[in-house]
Amino acid sequence: MHTRGLWRNFLALSILQIGNYLFPLLTFPYLVRVLGPEKFGLVALAQSFIQFFVVFTDYGFNLSATRAVSRLRRDVDQLGLTFFSVLTIKAGLCVLSLGGLALTLLWVPRLAAEWRLYLLTFGMVFGAVLFPQWFFQGLEKMEYITALNVASRFLILVLTVLLVKQEADYLLVPVINSGVSLACGGVAAALAWRHLGYRWVWPTWRDHAATLRDGLHLFLSQAFATIYNQLNVFLLGMLTSATSVGYYAAGEKLVRAVIHLSVPLSAAIFPRVSHMFLHSRDETFRFLRRVAFWGGLVFLGLSLATLFLSPWLVPLVLGRHFGPSVAVVQILAVLPLTIFLDNILGTQILINLQRERAFFAVGSIAGVINLALLFVLVPKLHHLGAAWAYLLCELFILAGMYFFARRVGFRLYVRGQ
Repeated sequence: MHTRGLWRNFLALSILQIGNYLFPLLTFPYLVRVLGPEKFGLVALAQSFIQFFVVFTDYGFNLSATRAVSRLRRDVDQLGLTFFSVLTIKAGLCVLSLGGLALTLLWVPRLAAEWRLYLLTFGMVFGAVLFPQWFFQGLEKMEYITALNVASRFLILVLTVLLVKQEADYLLVPVINSGVSLACGGVAAALAWRHLGYRWVWPTWRDHAATLRDGLHLFLSQAFATIYNQLNVFLLGMLTSATSVGYYAAGEKLVRAVIHLSVPLSAAIFPRVSHMFLHSRDETFRFLRRVAFWGGLVFLGLSLATLFLSPWLVPLVLGRHFGPSVAVVQILAVLPLTIFLDNILGTQILINLQRERAFFAVGSIAGVINLALLFVLVPKLHHLGAAWAYLLCELFILAGMYFFARRVGFRLYVRGQ
């Protein structure tokens, strides 16, 4: 197996991930201090709600289209057809999303009170539609857009510090995020078009139908994953107060920063694993066992560090007003390890072996469980109830993914390997 491209892609994705999370981590403490729990909670609630539309417009293409590009990379005509088919479908879904947002703001008075915040935050959907990370990831050429993405995150940091000075400036947060996202997405789409030789391909309705079918189960799976990720913040805001949302969202963001340290590795090996499965399932399983073992040790250490350092980390990063977020971080501290293993079992194995139905089954059941837990726990425990619901669902997902991975022949431990 040629590893030069893999390591180059991993390095580019690592730099991309550092940019994606280092700069927001620098912006994050500044925002929570300037905005306070209530206004930060409002911004987090809007971002959580708009994330539903981001997932809807993505339609699972971050996996299905990446897989398709990985297998078609030498066929320029088919590559162009895939690119424009995905792009036009995402544009259509974006129009539907904008209509859905407008109707929601008309029907839900609690959201309508902050209609400007939601409309401004929706700009991030436009940016996500344009940004073809799936295209470059499938080609294993992420370095093309890494510099662009890191620069955009740096620009968000600078603009936030320069423009957001008090609680009343909370609407500038989505203005900055959406504006930079749109610019970054437009330039990245132009880079992809240049890679295709500036050729325009008109997909047929049959092409669109095939593309939609290919991403259907992944879209449904990710939709349910969004339910148990983003619905926690959204329902917390509907059932309690913006302040409780602020406590939960701030603590979850700290844990999620640790979780996303695994993204460069997961994204880098996905197209490579897809290729490896075409030649030898046994060799691929051996490779993934090594990744799971060494990565598991790293993320076990990170989970333990998150648990024991949270009483000092939360006041340092968030400030003294976010003391209730310590318990949220402690409850969620195990998730960096469990989500890393989820990715190995679900994304790398089940998706690459085209077991989307099993992947969807686990995610959909987890979403239903999470919804039930939220209605039971949040009214009594508020932000802590949302944290417990998230944790229990992730543990269910880990067990479910391993069950189906074993059914296709994978074992986390094999004697002598």
